Amino acid sequence: MNINVDNNYINKYLDEQAERNHERTRAIHIANKKEEIPYILAKLGGISFLILCIGFALKNSNSFTQEVLHKTSQEKGAITQQLSSSREDVLIDIERLLSESKSTEEKFPDPSLSEDVPEEIVRNYVIFDKIPFNHPEIENVTVGRQYDTPDSEYSSAWCYIVRKSGSGLRDTLYLKVIDEDDGIDITDITDQIASDFGLSKEVAMEAQSLCTI
Repeated sequence: MNINVDNNYINKYLDEQAERNHERTRAIHIANKKEEIPYILAKLGGISFLILCIGFALKNSNSFTQEVLHKTSQEKGAITQQLSSSREDVLIDIERLLSESKSTEEKFPDPSLSEDVPEEIVRNYVIFDKIPFNHPEIENVTVGRQYDTPDSEYSSAWCYIVRKSGSGLRDTLYLKVIDEDDGIDITDITDQIASDFGLSKEVAMEAQSLCTI
């Protein structure tokens, strides 16, 4: 038994299906294009901004170059003017300078007109001798001699020792004194005197024995 099938309906269905697939593909393509538009615009905007920045940079560099050239030309002009002014001749009034120097010389007194000043005579000078002394608190025994003139014998003399106290002050003990008017005065060292000075009697008497006056 033969069955006749009309292929027109099948072909029509296949054509419609193909057209739908085509439209679907076209719609997807259009949607993809729409999504790419913002990226394209942003890319174009970035390129335009970069070109604009390059243009401003070139403009500023040209203006800076012109300003530098202008300043350089001004400085060269100022230097040239200074050189020209420094090359000008300077007139010196020799007669005026000589007159001023003469007036200055007149202000200083003539050494020949000054009065003779007698030289001062040295009187009453003192010489000190320090004799080493082996003691922790007494470094030396000091002998002083006073002279009226350089060629005379000493008019007075004294011998003493110095000890630093706990407060930092210096205590002095005169061991022997010679005066032209009062004669020789030798200190009688007792236990009390030595104790008040902070030494033993033996140490004080040993120091007194070193007095060479």
